[in-house]
Order: sequence, then C-alpha cells, then structure tokens
Amino acid sequence: AFSDAELVELDDPSRRWAADRLQAVHTELTRSVPARRVDGNLLIATWAMRALGSKPATLPESRYYMAAIISAFDLVTLQEIDEDLSEMNRLLEILGPDWNYLVSDISEGALGNKERYAIVYYEPRVQFERVSGEVVLQSTELIDGEQFARKPLIASFRAGELRFRVCTAHLVYGESGARAARTAKEADALARHLVRRVARRDPTSIVLSGNLNVRRKDSEVVTALRTVGIDLPDELLIPNLSRPGSNYCAGAIGFVSPKGELRLGSSEPNRGVFDFTRVLFRPEHLSHYRDAGLFRPAKGRPDDERAFIRWALENMSDHLPLWAELAT
Repeated sequence: AFSDAELVELDDPSRRWAADRLQAVHTELTRSVPARRVDGNLLIATWAMRALGSKPATLPESRYYMAAIISAFDLVTLQEIDEDLSEMNRLLEILGPDWNYLVSDISEGALGNKERYAIVYYEPRVQFERVSGEVVLQSTELIDGEQFARKPLIASFRAGELRFRVCTAHLVYGESGARAARTAKEADALARHLVRRVARRDPTSIVLSGNLNVRRKDSEVVTALRTVGIDLPDELLIPNLSRPGSNYCAGAIGFVSPKGELRLGSSEPNRGVFDFTRVLFRPEHLSHYRDAGLFRPAKGRPDDERAFIRWALENMSDHLPLWAELAT
C-alpha cells in the first residue's frame, strides 16, 4: 500500500485518483497472483518496459503502477531499459530498500538500439550471488558470423536452498522473412549455449526469461528452443502484448534444469499474464485524463478510446508482465 506521503510528487486530485487506481491494482494482483509462501514458492516475471527512460514520464502516476505490479513478485527480468537510467532509478526508489537490481551495459548497433536489461529482485527472498555477465558466443556458435544483436544478461541467485541462474534476452523482432529467420537463429544459438553450459561447466539450473518474440506456440522460435533442450511449457506461451485483440507471444519463460529443480508451483493459478488494462486506463477513465489536461490526442486525430489506449500504453508498456510460480 502507498501512503499519501509516498505519492507526494502528484498533485492533490491526481494523488487521490492514483491511490484509488493502486487499490484496484492491489485487488487484481491479489486475485490473480499467488501469495509468497515461506514453505516453498518463488514468483518470477518478465516484462518489456517500452524504452523505459528514453523520455521523462509524462504521467508520473504510471511509475507507481509499475512498482505496484513488480512488487507482487520476487524476481522480475526487464527488457527495453534505456541508456538513461534516471527512470529506472526512480522506480527502485518507489519500490523501496528491500529491492535491488543489476543492469547491463547498452547494446550498440542499429539492432541493439542502446537497450539495457535489468533484473530486479526482492532481497528478503532472493539473494544475488555476485556473479553476472553477458552471454558471448564462441566462434563456433556465432549467428551468421555475428554475436547477438543484444547480448543476453545472465546472473546467479539463491532463494533459500535453491541456487539458480537467470538469463534474460531480447531476441530480434521479426514476424516474417529474414528478420523472423534471424529470431529463430538467435533462439537456437542461445539455447545451445545455455544447454552446453549446464552440461559441461556448471550444473546449476537456468531460468530463461525475456522478450523472446516466440510469436505463437508453433513458431520456428519455439521449435528452435525446444529442439535443443529448453523446457518451454505450453502453459507459459501466453499472448502478452497489451494491444487489444493481439495474440502475439513476446515474453516467454523457459528452463534448463537437468535435475528437475525448476518446476511450476502448486498454486492455482501457478502462471499467467497480469493484464493491468483490466483496472488501469479503462475506457471509462478517458474523461478523467482529458479533463485533467493529461490526455491530448495528436492534432487531427479523434479523441476516442483507441487514441486514449495508445497514449496510455506509451506511459506504461505495450507488453504485459508474464509470470510463473516456481516450487522451491
């Protein structure tokens, strides 16, 4: 719960409105995500943040919504973090002193888009084991002679007696043609690297999570990951673009766990997509943001629900958080 003092950066009308929306987010999270249990579960999630930090937040209350959603989980991998970390740091300030994070350097090049990865974790439940780095392919593993467009981030963690690594990636986007082929090749190269690492160097299990652009359950990306040995449960291939009517699976969670240490938990549900649009930026909220002078459609565009949703998603993300409960 947030107090009025914590929402002090918002003016009075917005503070009351945001507090009510945060209560709605809390209620929806409680309904759809399991509670933390000391007797054995770990809540993980992945969320592409739509260039977080590329520009100052035009709607400051959205930071609190992001923090409220992240706080429902123990460890969250984030993609599309901008070179400028000021918004990321502000998000951590709102989450509070029990939260910590590690962040990658920027990805250079046209396809890299100067993006960063981040892994945010709740320290009372998850401890970072001080080992992290980029996934760098050997010469025999290269993708058409190249490294990943955005080198994945991998780091070691511990939760109770469970030691595991987390690898977060943002594979090249492509729905058809050469770009789609590149996505599948990156998926294949990443899967081979992770499986080989577990088999030859260190048997510690790996959680693979991120914006893998799997598209659909029968895509070449899914085939590439599974063929090599990534456990990619059907239950976690859930559409998670927040565009209305979209069936696109961008975020995905999979496992490399030869000893079966990583498995879904016993709660019902034990995985899902948190659809914040159920309680935030509803069509009936349009008038509030318009009357407050916050929502102003582009010149020549109608003041309608589609324009409002498009504006709202620019303040949050056009992706929904994908989450899973792990048994520990």
